[in-house]
Amino acid sequence: MVKRKKVSGGLSVIDQAVRSGSLIVGFKSVIKALHEGVVSEVFVSVNGRSFIPKLKLVSGSVPVKLLDDSSRELGVRCKMPFSIAVLGLRKGVTVGSKPTKALTVKKKVSKKKSVKKKGSK
Repeated sequence: MVKRKKVSGGLSVIDQAVRSGSLIVGFKSVIKALHEGVVSEVFVSVNGRSFIPKLKLVSGSVPVKLLDDSSRELGVRCKMPFSIAVLGLRKGVTVGSKPTKALTVKKKVSKKKSVKKKGSK
């Protein structure tokens, strides 16, 4: 069982973001989101320190924060069955609330073509 450390400021933000569904999980996903400009903060676990120089090159003005927890503990905190080294927090999402309309994904509704039956006018 993984021991939980004291919750620091960054971890309470992560806990709230897990509830609201506003996290971007994984190094490649965070890099892609940084290029798109949809990340407000980046969090890195203790054993993900090797990612920090690459993240700082791409992030620009987005803060990159190093956490006290390991990637395994971060995975448990995010309720994922795997370890997480890098997390991103989406821009425009108030932590603790539902995602805004701009970030919700809408499913395409397919219009069914009306098929005329033979013999009917």
